[in-house]
Amino acid sequence: MEKKILFITIASIFVLALVVGAFSFKSANAVRSANIMDRRSGGFMCRFSPDFCTCNPSRVCVDSNTVRTTTQQCVVNTYDCAAGQLCQAGNCVQVNDICTDSDNGLNPNVTGIVTINYTNGTNIAGSDSCIGSNQVLEYYCSGNNLGTVIINCPMGKVCSNGACIEPIFSDLRISNVWLVNYPNNKSVFVNVTNIGNANAPASTLAVNSSTIGFTRSVPSILVGGSRIVSVGFSPSTTGLVFVMADYPMAIMESNENNNIYFNSTFFG
Repeated sequence: MEKKILFITIASIFVLALVVGAFSFKSANAVRSANIMDRRSGGFMCRFSPDFCTCNPSRVCVDSNTVRTTTQQCVVNTYDCAAGQLCQAGNCVQVNDICTDSDNGLNPNVTGIVTINYTNGTNIAGSDSCIGSNQVLEYYCSGNNLGTVIINCPMGKVCSNGACIEPIFSDLRISNVWLVNYPNNKSVFVNVTNIGNANAPASTLAVNSSTIGFTRSVPSILVGGSRIVSVGFSPSTTGLVFVMADYPMAIMESNENNNIYFNSTFFG
């Protein structure tokens, strides 16, 4: 009888051990399965060996200067890019200084501005300028550095606002002179025209005969415009007439050789 009771007790303990073992194995597998799912859904710590816990390897930019990597074993590392590098698509890449020239190089006929954008965030700029009346201090990109050179303007051009340009001057010309005989005087009419590329300021016109001379004020004349000025002489005036615009050459003009009209028999 005692042997029977002992056998039953041993058998009961064995069955209980099997049940507990099966439950423990099932629970462990459940934990492992849940752990794998957790890791695959973005977790970063493995509770078990790599055989039971994996991550999708990745490299991402945390910001413009920081990279975060995740290994298949869910090991996460974060590091900063080196100086002169930026994070792009999860990698540190070298970013060079960038130099731009608005007039595309050595072009003295255009006022250019050179700008350098450095990777450290600082910027510098240089603008073409004049040295005297016929030289340009030209800025240009020398690789990704700022370069300068002095360029002489071509013949017939002057430097203005950092560029070689055609001279901008007024040019007064005596375009026509005619005589009108009135009962009490002989009137000389003069047409003064501005054929330059700048407006002409007010000037003085000189009209002389062989015996007497007069000056008259000429108002300012726009580009392509003209003014008619008249001067009265005595009815007995004879001989020559001498007319000069911009007397006595007070205005800087592009051509100083077309200001004069002369006729030796103008008054008859």
